[in-house]
Amino acid sequence: MQDSDASCHVAIIGAGPYGLAAAAHLRARKVETRIFGEPMEFWKRNMPRGMFLRSSPNASNLDDPDGLLGLDRYRALHGVPHTRPLPLEDFVRYGLWFQQRAAPDVDRRRVTFLAERAGGFHVRLEDGEEFPARRVVVATGIGPFARRPGQFAGLPASLVSHSVDHGDLRQFAGQRLVVVGAGQSARVGSSASRGRCGGRGCSAGPPHCLARGRTAAGLGRGCGPAVF
Repeated sequence: MQDSDASCHVAIIGAGPYGLAAAAHLRARKVETRIFGEPMEFWKRNMPRGMFLRSSPNASNLDDPDGLLGLDRYRALHGVPHTRPLPLEDFVRYGLWFQQRAAPDVDRRRVTFLAERAGGFHVRLEDGEEFPARRVVVATGIGPFARRPGQFAGLPASLVSHSVDHGDLRQFAGQRLVVVGAGQSARVGSSASRGRCGGRGCSAGPPHCLARGRTAAGLGRGCGPAVF
């Protein structure tokens, strides 16, 4: 174990849209903050290439306290077309642009251990460094919580996989697929298998509610979307 003398008021675990937005707001209020993780990692590695965001551009802003780091500003500065729906690649580049301005000192090491302790939390990083934090924000996203139905537990990964496992759907070209579910991921997988990948697919299962209420707020503001 490698103890560090450095402590922090708030440690943010995760450097995706919500972690970056949290860092922007906390630092604007002069709260000592450390943020850990690879910026936009889930969006870069686990989302299908060529995907379009289901959310409208207004609902795809990463939130900052002064409103100066919105998607429209990024597009204007870089000459990015105002396309609808928003391509995944544009959203990832926008997120990295936001990170460079709101949290340029992101620590890319992973947090491997977290425990409550007197007066706060004990944090351990992948290289063994340990330090105390008074508060912790967990913004790890939904990747680690993929639900895999038990009925398929005995089948090999080459035959049964989760949508979170695939950032490139071209591997399914020419294959017959069954997509279990009818949410956003299922629709992306099914349409990709029928279209760009050249395969044949179908989606089975009732529609799954991903959000309720208004979702026009930028990412990182409020708690309108509810994932079940």
